[in-house]
Amino acid sequence: MANKRPLKVFRTSVGFEDAYIAAPSQKAALAAWGAKGNLFARGAAEVVTDPALAKAALERPGEVIRVPRGTAAEHLAAAGGGKSPSARGPKPRKAGHDDPPTKPAPRPSRARLDRAHDQLSTMQSDLGAIEKELADQIDSLKEELAALKKHNVGELAKLQRDVEKEERHYRQALASWREALPD
Repeated sequence: MANKRPLKVFRTSVGFEDAYIAAPSQKAALAAWGAKGNLFARGAAEVVTDPALAKAALERPGEVIRVPRGTAAEHLAAAGGGKSPSARGPKPRKAGHDDPPTKPAPRPSRARLDRAHDQLSTMQSDLGAIEKELADQIDSLKEELAALKKHNVGELAKLQRDVEKEERHYRQALASWREALPD
C-alpha cells in the first residue's frame, strides 16, 4: 500500500469565522471549502503551524471545522460602534435617483450542504465499523476452520486406514470366492 501524504492544516476566513481543515494538499483544502479560485495565491488562505489551532482539524481530517472570530457583540461593535443597523437610520440616497434602494438577495443557506457532509461522514463511519466487524468475523472463521482441520486430521487418517483395511479384506474375500468357483 502506498504511503499516505501527511496531513497539513489550512485556514481561510469565511464571514465571521475561520474555516480549518486537515488535508494532504492545498488543492484538497480548496475543494473541501468549495473555493472557486486559489485562495492561497490571493493570500486569503494559509497553512496553520500553531499546534493549538491545528488540534481540532487533525482530530477530524477532511472535515471543515468552523471557529468564530469573536462574539456577536464584538462584531456589532466593530461594524458600527455597537449600534444596530436600524438605530443608525436609513442610508443616504444618491442625488437624482428616484428608485428605492434594492435589498440584496439573502445569502444562500449552507443547511443542505452541511446535512450532506454529515450524512457522508456518518455513512463513512458506519461502513468503517461494519468493515472492521466483518474482518473480525473472517479472522474468527479462519481460526475456527484451522482448528477444525487440525482436530479432524487424526480422524481422517484413521478412516483412511479403515478403508484400506476393508479393501484388503474385500480383495482377499473376492480372491477366495473366485478360487471356489467351478472351472
